[in-house]
Amino acid sequence: MRLDVFRAYVVNRRCQPGCREARSKSRLVRRAISNSTRRICTSAVKDLTQRRITPLPSKSDGVIPTTDMIAKPFDRCGLASADDFETPRWRELFSNLEAVQTDFLAHESEFRSGGYAWERDPLHGWSRSWEYPYHYHHLTEWRHAQANAVPTVVDLGSGVTFFPFAVARTGCSVVCVDPDPVAKEEVERAAAVVSAAPGSVSFAAGDCAAIPLSDGAADAVYCISVLEHVDGPERAVPEVARVLRSGGLFVLTIDIDLRGNMAIGPAKYDELMRLLRAQFDWAMPETTVHPRRMLDCFRGPYARAHQTQVPGIMWRAADGDLKPIVGGPIAADPMQLTVYAAVLRKR
Repeated sequence: MRLDVFRAYVVNRRCQPGCREARSKSRLVRRAISNSTRRICTSAVKDLTQRRITPLPSKSDGVIPTTDMIAKPFDRCGLASADDFETPRWRELFSNLEAVQTDFLAHESEFRSGGYAWERDPLHGWSRSWEYPYHYHHLTEWRHAQANAVPTVVDLGSGVTFFPFAVARTGCSVVCVDPDPVAKEEVERAAAVVSAAPGSVSFAAGDCAAIPLSDGAADAVYCISVLEHVDGPERAVPEVARVLRSGGLFVLTIDIDLRGNMAIGPAKYDELMRLLRAQFDWAMPETTVHPRRMLDCFRGPYARAHQTQVPGIMWRAADGDLKPIVGGPIAADPMQLTVYAAVLRKR
């Protein structure tokens, strides 16, 4: 395939310093591409110091995004799209969240106990780089419409991350719910040293089947890639509905299994959708994403935590497919996952 049918797109890739595989792959690619393509790459890499992704595709690229897709990429339910990373709204949200995470990690030595097993930098993961902006978009839009002085928001399965602090800074009282005693210790320490103003962050030990709040006490609940790990969603969904007030917001993202060896497969997905429909109404339209534009753990700006990755360049083909030609995650993982997202209202 001729390289001149592509337009170069740069995505900020992370790599361990001195990675031999990265250097080797870069040398091979430099030898293979033409002088004209090198000039494109050099210009694109220089642009990387100013922003993470180059401008949206134009009509000449053979890809014509609609106004709604560009301005409001997250105003929908359905599968995550890799194209969302190219929108101004994603850039704005991601930049805001990076600032909060940077502040959160600057205080890490003051609250980490050494026992926390999850990623310290979840924002730059393959799915969280999409999920956090999705949740933040809907929670901030919802918060602006609230008359409550300080609405109560539940982070269900919170772990220990920057995100409840980002939500609290919109003027919410965020209650982190998690069964992990390490999470309890670290969240409470973090709440003492990381700013949540004008809101607040607190912790309540519990899980998806036993949320330690009274009936109707929460104005909103968000749950980020947790329900796929729950053995009994038939207990989790009614529990979320119980703690939400009538008309309360539930923002949900889950990993969807594409190979049949983990996460949520067809049967579990169907059961989860049945349970949600029994208690909630969809607040946004369900939108179909073409499989070639669907975000998965091999297509997107960031790799899974354990995947091999090298700094790289993404190219958009004339048919609109976005591909990592140089760098990105190496597709050698036995699992293939995508993300389903929904914005729901309790009846």
